[in-house]
Amino acid sequence: RVSDELLLTTLAGQVAVAIENARLYEDVRDLSIAAIRSLATAIDARDPYTRGHSEGVTVLAVQLARELGWGGADLEMIEFAALLHDVGKIAVPDAILRKVEPLTSDDWTIIRLHPYHSAQIVKPVESLRRIVAWVYHHQEKWDGGGYPDGLKGEAIPLASRIIAVGDAFNAMTTDRPYRKALSATVALAEIERGAGQQFDPAVAA
Repeated sequence: RVSDELLLTTLAGQVAVAIENARLYEDVRDLSIAAIRSLATAIDARDPYTRGHSEGVTVLAVQLARELGWGGADLEMIEFAALLHDVGKIAVPDAILRKVEPLTSDDWTIIRLHPYHSAQIVKPVESLRRIVAWVYHHQEKWDGGGYPDGLKGEAIPLASRIIAVGDAFNAMTTDRPYRKALSATVALAEIERGAGQQFDPAVAA
């Protein structure tokens, strides 16, 4: 019947538009991820000891989040947050980033501002508003001894607690100016030791 054919033709057209929109969304999403990865890589490249750090933290954070039951858009958002957690280090002078000798109190004041700068860089991007707090609080500690706000326990966003564990593991298992990389076994033992103090016990486990 003509009416059935017209209905099918209309539906086919709508499906075609939906498929095209989905493809466009995937293209835009892929472009966004590529741009974010490029930005993270550019920041890491300022210091030969942290090259690949953001990507490494991202792999760990996504695996941890998946293990904790995250999926879909949540997993995508923590991927973005982990990639961008240290982007604020663009405001930290090279002389401090690459320093071999112990950092001074003034150096630490500048270093501790990097989560604030990361959040400020991410904040204007409407689609990433959700991760601003995740990025801002990734240096908080479970016992309240972290920065920038000294948040404690579950007051720290779960995504930040996940990124913190991935961040620490990656930092410990890569060479730094002041020490050689630790083995994965030693790094895991350190994370276990820090559970309940530096790290959320559930995430550390």
